[in-house]
Amino acid sequence: MFQAVAVLFIARLYDVPFGIGQMAAAGAAVFLASLTVAAVPSGSVISLVPAFQSTGLPIAAISLLIGLDRIPDMFRTMTNVAGHLTSAVVVAALEDRK
Repeated sequence: MFQAVAVLFIARLYDVPFGIGQMAAAGAAVFLASLTVAAVPSGSVISLVPAFQSTGLPIAAISLLIGLDRIPDMFRTMTNVAGHLTSAVVVAALEDRK
């Protein structure tokens, strides 16, 4: 969700026209990039590079998001870490049963 909103925010900020084709490209890039986000601080900000490249947005605009994103990023990182730890515990429990 953050990545989609960030792409739209930067597109409006830089007055980049955003048509249906660019929305589809950004949606595909954001979806694929969101599958690879590591559970580290600011991982989601770095994963915006493919979405920015696919829509023609300036990569330098990511620096604006870094300043705005610190507090919400802490919550996203906490959720990612909790999910990774939970899945590791489930896999470990399933391996012990077999």
